[in-house]
Amino acid sequence: MRFLFFTFLLFPPTIYGQFAGPAGDPSSTAIAHNDPLIVAWGDSVLIQRGAEDVSILGSPLVSYGISDYALGEVNSNVVSLGDGGIATYFFSAPIQNESGFDFAIFENAFSDEFLELAFVEVSSDGVNFVRFPAHCLIQDTVQIATYEASGDAHKIHNLAGKYRVNFGTPFDLDDLIGSSNLDLSKIHYVRVIDVIGSIDSTFGSTDVNGNYINDPYPTAFASGGFDLDAIAVFHMEGAGVIENVTSNDYLPTFIYKGQEFQFNESIVFIVSDEMGRKIETQENRFIAPKISGNYFITILKSGRISQERVLVY
Repeated sequence: MRFLFFTFLLFPPTIYGQFAGPAGDPSSTAIAHNDPLIVAWGDSVLIQRGAEDVSILGSPLVSYGISDYALGEVNSNVVSLGDGGIATYFFSAPIQNESGFDFAIFENAFSDEFLELAFVEVSSDGVNFVRFPAHCLIQDTVQIATYEASGDAHKIHNLAGKYRVNFGTPFDLDDLIGSSNLDLSKIHYVRVIDVIGSIDSTFGSTDVNGNYINDPYPTAFASGGFDLDAIAVFHMEGAGVIENVTSNDYLPTFIYKGQEFQFNESIVFIVSDEMGRKIETQENRFIAPKISGNYFITILKSGRISQERVLVY
């Protein structure tokens, strides 16, 4: 008994703590792709590719898939992010924090053990992003090899890619209560960032406690890194009310600074900042502002008025 007592002092049970299990397990929080509670899917995304192998200088960027593959419902198409690659979703009708999970990210893992992971962050304004506190209890002393299936959902929390294909990893905005510069009732942006699964301190990614997140590495090929399939939303402002959703018929949601668009029709663009203050008026063409940020664009055409929101970066 004395031995057991000292064992608990030295190795408290919390270090063996486990999280929700894989899809099908009684403890699982996996979200099926056809879950009836889903009210919307991502329809606007910006992809910033990462390297095939970040440890190699001059490594090519991954190239598998296109950004459209990360839009809409879950299907067999994905876009690969590569080492440290980023996908940023924009929702004109914001995600809201309500009871239970608020959205879910889908990857294409072929088994419950071959897991490629990603951090998830959210933002209300597109400038200030807050990361979900990620936890990984997978051993970080021996590197998980490229095709090795050594992941374990029980040891992963708040990391996208926790579940196999057709099952999403859910996220609850309650986890971010108290975060500064974040309005949990108006989440317009969700960012998915590939975890560099190396346990080498030069390149590796760590969880909220400083543990290296060990997942298959390297993945030095065109489809390396996190393979993003879709994002599903459970709680959204005005869900089901079509007129509350901006369509961006004239301009894309994400625009480069100074990017120019020409139109062969009579059209007026009134540019305002995110506080609604008018900046300028342009006719028959649109040139993006040269300062990064969120802008509201009022569009006048054939006596009709519409408004779009764009992110200039």
